[in-house]
Amino acid sequence: MNLTARFAFSMLLGMCTLATAQDIAPKSRAPKPPSFCQPCLWYAGDFNVNNQNANGVSDENDLTINQSAVYVPFTVPKGQIWRITGAFGIVLSTVNVIDPPQADWSFSKGVSQGNAGKLIKSGTSPATSKALNCNQGVELNCLGILVKGLKVNLKAGRYWLTVVPYCTNQNDSQCASARYFLADVEDHPPLNHFGPKDVLDASYFTSDVLGLFFAPTWGTQGVCGGIGCDMFSAGLIGTSKNDDTERE
Repeated sequence: MNLTARFAFSMLLGMCTLATAQDIAPKSRAPKPPSFCQPCLWYAGDFNVNNQNANGVSDENDLTINQSAVYVPFTVPKGQIWRITGAFGIVLSTVNVIDPPQADWSFSKGVSQGNAGKLIKSGTSPATSKALNCNQGVELNCLGILVKGLKVNLKAGRYWLTVVPYCTNQNDSQCASARYFLADVEDHPPLNHFGPKDVLDASYFTSDVLGLFFAPTWGTQGVCGGIGCDMFSAGLIGTSKNDDTERE
């Protein structure tokens, strides 16, 4: 099945986009996270269209799907406190805009299957979208969706992040066909990964519209049907300091 046919089929399913080509391992080189990840705390790594398991999951607030989110895990290392000022997700999109230019975001702890965990902080903030070069050979746009001006302090532990772009302007013709899929990370090690090691097989998808509540994304019973989705391309901006209350 060619890419166009696979994409059309996945759009009917609603949740996932299968946007893959041939399986070619990326060349090893020094990490280079997106330029807007500055100062960069953590970047899960690039979407690699050449990996046969490359995929994406609905992550959007638009005129087609007005509520869906992928919860992406990350780890604040032991002995550190992260002062997070920005967060972003890399999406595969049918359009090249977000309108209005905003995104929902959240940080949670203790997320598991069927369990939303404890919400630490969330909001809806102005967002920017930056065209990236991760969509080679795929009939989708690749956008970095970035929110800044956050004030989130996290101690050591595991957390879950969301960044959900909007396209709800009925006067914008692009929003009529807008869909956004959070791109996954299938290479191990991931190309351009930065910061603490990724947490695999711990991402969750939730959407009232699509009738799923914190469903695993990975594995044969996951929302991607066993094709990828064990981690997603997202990252955090901010600074780190030592936690003087914690001892090794």
